[in-house]
Amino acid sequence: MSGSQMTPGTCSACGGEAECGPSGGWWHTGTSCGRFDAEFRAARQQGAPPRDRQINEPRRNR
Repeated sequence: MSGSQMTPGTCSACGGEAECGPSGGWWHTGTSCGRFDAEFRAARQQGAPPRDRQINEPRRNR
């Protein structure tokens, strides 16, 4: 069902919460500001933190 997910974000004109559908259409989740020049801005996704690539305890040669 990945095609039916909504993308959270904000309105570029008022900063109000908005969401975008898979078709690219977007709308305010609360009261609309009514501005026609507004654009949807996707919220930054919180990804997993980068992995620590340092070897803390290397294996010993046997």
